[in-house]
Amino acid sequence: MKDPDFIDPFYSNYYLGYAQEIVKNYTSALEYYNKALGFAWSVEKNKKLKWVILNQIGHVHDLNWDLEQAYKFYQESYTVFNQNPENILNLWRYFVRKNDLKNAKIYFEKALTFTQAKLLKSEI
Repeated sequence: MKDPDFIDPFYSNYYLGYAQEIVKNYTSALEYYNKALGFAWSVEKNKKLKWVILNQIGHVHDLNWDLEQAYKFYQESYTVFNQNPENILNLWRYFVRKNDLKNAKIYFEKALTFTQAKLLKSEI
């Protein structure tokens, strides 16, 4: 609670959503993630909350094979912050699944720039 960036309603809903995602209760996960998103948007100074939760919502849609919804959230996350390696890989995988190799290549090459930072080279 001493952390000035700690937003209890955001994190509690985020982690409840994450727990539901782990047990594959995707409907409930989306409900918690969307609540967390509401709190993230109310904190303008912390963009990280926004792009993290948008990417996570996209990931749940991706797990449900709702690729168009997944793409919508992945793209929105990318618009908020285009340096999130996980989000870039999610966009790459989306375009590969859609057999759009031209766009997949763009994100693949961008993902390669993060190999020294956060991403595993083997995943790329």
